[in-house]
Amino acid sequence: MPGRYDLDTIAADNAVRRNTGNVTTDSLWGAVSAPGGFRLDNSRSDRDYMYATSDGEAKRNTGSTDGSAVWVFERK
Repeated sequence: MPGRYDLDTIAADNAVRRNTGNVTTDSLWGAVSAPGGFRLDNSRSDRDYMYATSDGEAKRNTGSTDGSAVWVFERK
């Protein structure tokens, strides 16, 4: 969708939000192999893995590797 580019981390509330194209350390993610899928690791050292909350939100944590931080990618 035009105008929506990268997933960025926000300091407040461990939020993960889309930005409008700013490429910064906070918007760079890498996929790390994990049992059952992948963990999405943020390039910024104090903002580690993206995880899913029970409310269906994506947040970032500071190093927890539990099941909420494992993602599976499926073909559309």
